Amino acid sequence: MLRRYTFHLATAVTLLASGLAATPPAHAAGIRIYPLGDSITYGSTWGVGLPVAPPPPVPGSAGFSTPGGYRQPLDVLLTASGITHEFVGSGVANSSPLLDQQGQAHHDGHPGYRIEQDADNLDGHPGIGGDNGGFWLTGTGSRGPITPDVTVVHLGTNDIGQRFDPGTTYPTGDGRVNLAVPAQRATFVTHLTARLQALVDKLLTLRPGSRVVLSNVLPIGTGTADPTTGEYAAAVADLVARERAAGARVVYADVWSRFTATTPNGIVVVPGLLSPDSVHPVPTGYAVMAAVYRDAIVAALALP
Repeated sequence: MLRRYTFHLATAVTLLASGLAATPPAHAAGIRIYPLGDSITYGSTWGVGLPVAPPPPVPGSAGFSTPGGYRQPLDVLLTASGITHEFVGSGVANSSPLLDQQGQAHHDGHPGYRIEQDADNLDGHPGIGGDNGGFWLTGTGSRGPITPDVTVVHLGTNDIGQRFDPGTTYPTGDGRVNLAVPAQRATFVTHLTARLQALVDKLLTLRPGSRVVLSNVLPIGTGTADPTTGEYAAAVADLVARERAAGARVVYADVWSRFTATTPNGIVVVPGLLSPDSVHPVPTGYAVMAAVYRDAIVAALALP
């Protein structure tokens, strides 16, 4: 169901004055926004298998989650900005009463998924658990194709957590990268970013003319931020610059910087935004993400 709001001239003037130039979508019905990612797009708040007892499950949610994740506050912010929109995707898990009421439950946030797993499911069915039958963009016999105007991508956290780098054997006991070694980490981030670029290129090939909001990932760490996420953030920014130079409608979303702070002791995670697993946001953190993504979506709509 599409949200029936009009993008008024006064709203556009306000956004322009605040440095967020925007244009109405090409079709009058509104823009289709595709949240694509892993458990952070899904809205998980507490990791599984922690040595510390988790808090009670959130009523009405799937496990230890924030219902709607960043999607609920993003819906509110887009509506407040006068942007007619509809969230699209193959699933509706971990929604919220507000999103359900507004018909905004759809997304493709799949806990545990890596970049290549999301990419494989866009137009295929690799048979991974929880993939809703695959063919997320192209559709199945029971679910039609979707045509997003803007795809919001947050991926790479599981690649980093699993030290996943297919085809590369590192000089370690298990052959996987040692992220504490700068040279190995640099190679890993290069390969990680190449997989992200392949995902973006697939999105733009499957849906020419669409726009992509490409996010870096949240920091990982109880206090000091994992350096891998910071280096990946810089690599994603560079990737967006290269895509834009090639004419692609891609916008950078920097959530990493909103979750970190520079101190005399180095870069640290801002307190109160991540849950005790040091990976997933609490509701306040998801609200921070939503603000970043709202601004990036507005910027994406302004691209010629």
